[in-house]
Amino acid sequence: MKISKSRYIIPGLLVLIYASFIFTNCSGSRKLVGNKNDSSDSCLNLNISDNKADKINGRAYDIISFDLVGDCLHTVVMYSGGCSIPQKRVNLIKIENEPYPKQALIDLVISNDDACREMITDSISIDLSYLNAMARDGGILIRFDGQQKDFFYALPFR
Repeated sequence: MKISKSRYIIPGLLVLIYASFIFTNCSGSRKLVGNKNDSSDSCLNLNISDNKADKINGRAYDIISFDLVGDCLHTVVMYSGGCSIPQKRVNLIKIENEPYPKQALIDLVISNDDACREMITDSISIDLSYLNAMARDGGILIRFDGQQKDFFYALPFR
């Protein structure tokens, strides 16, 4: 009984092609900043949430930097993913008037339905115009839920 070598070679080649596709598309580190397919160019609106119990879980992220242009807070974040463009949402969980300055707790949610584990650096912009009245009245400290970095937002009097 003679076994054909092609019986093993063809499935082996298919496995190699599939494995190389996975490793070339979902490994390493990538920047989405400036990517034409990236949806982060627009300024995301704050979704007003009644309390922290409304929190929606997303993937973990780290804030790298902040930059304020007009009413838009541009953040650079790093998270895992790489096989699809994630959905992003910003929830305003609560505003505390005490202690001074006022504080806003914000929850940035980046969808976690991506099986790839590549480290992505992405720009996400957040519309802060909802907080303008508080920002003019002495400023407001913006805390991102689960993050170490805070952002102080204050507008000049006109």
